[in-house]
Amino acid sequence: MAYTTNATELVYNLICEKIQNMEWKQGDKIWTEQKFCTELGVSRVAVRRAIDKLVATSILRKIQGSGTYVQESNPVTLINVPTHNMTDNDLLDIIRFRIYFDSSNVEQFLKYSTDEEMEHLEKVHHLLMNCDRYSDDFFKYDFEFHRIIAAGTRNIYIEQVYSLLTDNLVKNQERLHEILGPEIALNYHPTIMEYLKKKDSEVASLIMKRHLEETAELFEKHIIEEKEKNNGY
Repeated sequence: MAYTTNATELVYNLICEKIQNMEWKQGDKIWTEQKFCTELGVSRVAVRRAIDKLVATSILRKIQGSGTYVQESNPVTLINVPTHNMTDNDLLDIIRFRIYFDSSNVEQFLKYSTDEEMEHLEKVHHLLMNCDRYSDDFFKYDFEFHRIIAAGTRNIYIEQVYSLLTDNLVKNQERLHEILGPEIALNYHPTIMEYLKKKDSEVASLIMKRHLEETAELFEKHIIEEKEKNNGY
């Protein structure tokens, strides 16, 4: 079978799945290239490319003359988020994921955060609401607002996932800025902050959820309009 990107992804996803399911644990030797080729019907080139991706991120380790071994079994490191400029559909998927992720984080933040973290959140919110609304700083403060909430959950996995998402969103900040503008954040953030200060996790979580639902709706509308424009409608 000739090399294709899909073949590489097939091998990559299988390895990640086996590690996530604890079928292959840290220190375990994974299949040989030949077994991957036989089991999945892919080429050695596809297998090597998939393994090289995981070696580059320190999830796998190659030992010359011995084989390839699981080096890191932390599930957060296995999240396959692109590091290049994403497509609009990639960005929409992140926003949809955040609808439930961020709204749940609000509840955990109010349960576990310190007074200092709440003060920090208020300061970032103040900077967000008073900076140039069409500058890069606006979106940086917006991302930081959500990152502080994630950090305040006291859950290392939540914090790492949010850091990964933020890194990729920041890389695509210009695109998000162009499509979304500042209006949604300006409409929702003051109310989210108000109910966080009141320690009302239920209402703050619902408002965060609605904030991201509306963001996703706007972004999806943009994608549909672009598709129609490209198709000549």
